[in-house]
Amino acid sequence: MKFGEVYGAISRRLNRGISYINVDSIDGEVECIDDDIKSVADTLCQNGLARRISQSEYELICDIGQLRDFTIKKQNEGLTEGKKAEADSEGDKPISLESIKSSEWKMLETAESKKGPGALSERFRRARRRASLFDDDEDEESEEEIRQRILNYIRTLNSYNEEEKTFEPEMRVMFPDCDKPLVLDWAQDEDGDIYFSDRGALYDYLLDKMIDKESDCAKEMVNLLISQLVKSSSFSCQDNKLINYITGIKDIDRVRIEISYFAVQFGKYLNSLSWLLDEVKRSGDDPEKYLNDKIDSFTKGFVTNIKENIGDYVTAVGRIYVQRIYAIDPRITRKQAITVINTIKSELLKDTLDPNLIAGINDAISRLNIMTDKMFTIQKLETYIK
Repeated sequence: MKFGEVYGAISRRLNRGISYINVDSIDGEVECIDDDIKSVADTLCQNGLARRISQSEYELICDIGQLRDFTIKKQNEGLTEGKKAEADSEGDKPISLESIKSSEWKMLETAESKKGPGALSERFRRARRRASLFDDDEDEESEEEIRQRILNYIRTLNSYNEEEKTFEPEMRVMFPDCDKPLVLDWAQDEDGDIYFSDRGALYDYLLDKMIDKESDCAKEMVNLLISQLVKSSSFSCQDNKLINYITGIKDIDRVRIEISYFAVQFGKYLNSLSWLLDEVKRSGDDPEKYLNDKIDSFTKGFVTNIKENIGDYVTAVGRIYVQRIYAIDPRITRKQAITVINTIKSELLKDTLDPNLIAGINDAISRLNIMTDKMFTIQKLETYIK
C-alpha cells in the first residue's frame, strides 16, 4: 500500500484522541517527503474524512472506525507499499496495516471525548494554534497583538458594518436570480480564535428553493447539499452556518486570501447547483403544481414505454426503476416516489404481462419502503451531484 506508513501514523494518533494532522510532526515519524504526507491528507479531505486548516495542517473529522475502513479500502486497491518507518524517539512505530485491520481499534475515551463529538476537534485545534502560532523569536508578536491587527484590518473594509460585524468580500458573490450578495461576519470562539461565517445565508437560500420548506425531508436535503461543500473545502457547518477559521494566520495578505477563498468556494458551489436552480426557475410561481405535473407526466409516459418495450424491462431490477424516479425532479420525496411506483404497478397489472417484470417493480417497491427519508435523499442526490 502506497503511503501505508503515513496512514498508520495518522491512525495511531487518532486512536490516542489526536484529531489533527501536522505535516511537520508526522514528517519526523515516517520516511516520506512532505508532499507524500500532504497527498494522504488531501486524499482524506477529498473523501470527507478531514478538512484543510492551513498549508501544512489538517483536521480529522472522522472516527477511528471510518479511518480504519478507508485505510483497508486503500490497501485493497493493490498499490505498492512504501518504506516502513523507523522507531521514533519513544520507541514507537507507525501502526502496521495488519494492526489497522484489528477489531480492537477504538477511540480512547477521555474526559474531553465525553463532552461530545466536537470536543476533541476543538481541543486540538486550540492546542495546534498555540503550538504553531509562535516561533522562538523574542520579537514575535503576541497572540493578542496578531488578533487585534487582523480585526483592525477587517474593520477597514469599505463594506464593514461595526454594529453587525459584517462585510462583503472584495470578490462580490451574488445569489442567483436575486440581488442579494454574500455577506460575511466574523466572531471569536471561547478561546479567542477568529472565524468567518455566512450567517446561515446558504442554508436559508437553498431551503427557500424546496417545495415543502417546513418538512424534515427538505431540511435534510439542504443539509446534505451543504455537506458536499464542507467535504470539498476547509469549511465546517455549525447551527446551519458555514464556518471558516483563520487560525494560525498572522499577516493581512493571508486574511485577504481567506476572505477571497470563502467567496470563491461559495460562488463555485452555487454554480455546481445549477441543476437544482434550473428546476426551481422552471417551477414558476407554483412549484408544487409543477412537480406534480412532472410526476404525472413521467408515470403515464413510463407505463406506456414499458408496455411498448416489455423485452427491455423483463429482467430489470428495482434499482433501475428507482433511479428513473430519482431523475424526475431533485425535489421529489420518498412518499411521492412510493406513490409513483405503486401507480406504475397498478397500471401494468391491468394487462397480462411477464411476471418477471412485475417482480422488478415489486423489488423497487421494497427498496423504497425500507429506505429512510434520509437515505432516499442521499441516493437521490447522487443522481445529480457528480
